[in-house]
Amino acid sequence: MRLLVEQAVARADFPVRMDSVEDGRTATLVRTDPRRLNRILANLLANAHRHGRPPVEVAVTATSVTVRDHGRGYPEELLTDGPQRFRTHAPERGKGHGLGLTIALGQAEVIGARLRFGNAPDGGAEAVLTLPAAPDEPP
Repeated sequence: MRLLVEQAVARADFPVRMDSVEDGRTATLVRTDPRRLNRILANLLANAHRHGRPPVEVAVTATSVTVRDHGRGYPEELLTDGPQRFRTHAPERGKGHGLGLTIALGQAEVIGARLRFGNAPDGGAEAVLTLPAAPDEPP
């Protein structure tokens, strides 16, 4: 999974800090669709870059990827109700969340992953994508 995440980060058109956290195990196999995973990460990275503040950071563990920025964080209604289509916080478009996070959430559901949105304790938005372990891997 780390390689897929590294490729998505390399395609970003802005600086991204990446950290891979080893957990003492050999490589963990995850079940995913690389194209959908790339789309999820591209949308999360773009959202962090457009609506947060640098640095944009990505952390990879055995089965999860965290994308974080250092801006104001997600609005309370997004944390409560999830992202809503066709809404954005751009002043010229009214209030809402944009389409990117909605797409990321939908793609995560298609591949059986879980996508959580939260705010880091010290500030900034944080999206955590957890992928299912491959069937022959212990949970």
